[in-house]
Amino acid sequence: MKKYTVFATGFVDIGYGMRTPDHPKFTDKEKETVKHEVAKKLTADEGKTLAYLGYKEGDVMEMKHRDKAVNHWIIQYEEFKKALKPYDLDTVAKIAKGNPEESIEDFKKKLKHWPTCILKKDVRFVPTGPWDSISTPEVHG
Repeated sequence: MKKYTVFATGFVDIGYGMRTPDHPKFTDKEKETVKHEVAKKLTADEGKTLAYLGYKEGDVMEMKHRDKAVNHWIIQYEEFKKALKPYDLDTVAKIAKGNPEESIEDFKKKLKHWPTCILKKDVRFVPTGPWDSISTPEVHG
């Protein structure tokens, strides 16, 4: 049986799956957070990583496709590479580092080591948070 690699993408302007900010039970602080469900001003990092789609820092991304979060389509490998290009070691380290006690250089060492861990058969990844299953799992083996 032949195996194929398929690359797919979807809309980036889908929001976060929250209710709209006008929900009657939200406090003022919750409304402040949830307003990003409708639109958000892009940070420097977001502008850099979404530049291939024509966005830049300071742009306001309207969440026009909130109801289409599950939609996706196949893309070519070249388009996939274009989307990944901004994610160099410095950018990923800056975005992903969570422990303020850890130096950025120590964290970069971990990031460099991570690919060798995922290639080992006896290494198991255990998610430590809601997003970790796809981004920065702890390594146990």
